[in-house]
Amino acid sequence: MALVGGGGSPNVAGSNPAGTSSNISYVGNHSYGYSGLFEFDNSAFKAGLDFTSGPNYETARIYWGYPESSGDNILSQVKINGELIYSQYHNNTRQDFTNSPMYIELLVPAYSRIQIGALNGDGNLRDCFVTYSARVYA
Repeated sequence: MALVGGGGSPNVAGSNPAGTSSNISYVGNHSYGYSGLFEFDNSAFKAGLDFTSGPNYETARIYWGYPESSGDNILSQVKINGELIYSQYHNNTRQDFTNSPMYIELLVPAYSRIQIGALNGDGNLRDCFVTYSARVYA
């Protein structure tokens, strides 16, 4: 398991007083996020989720889903505080992502900017979604 950050009050739904995000929710001792469908290409890394974690660490599971079977070489990435900590190419011809979504597990540090997204090595405009679910530890 890799490590990534996050927090908020483990007892108050929607609470994350020291963190920032419009797409991460805190419920009890769990946090959740969904990017919705977004487009990306090879011009630059595109973050589907971009948030700052709160005062507690989290054990997170991050899913990528690519609804198109394109044959493109897709690069899934995670950055913490601007540093690339996970990067993996997958080819949609082999349906690495078009069946069940691919996921990784991370330990998320407190007070960190977390960016989760994709880049297309073949340059075409493609669709992606990212989901984030974690347990928050006080």
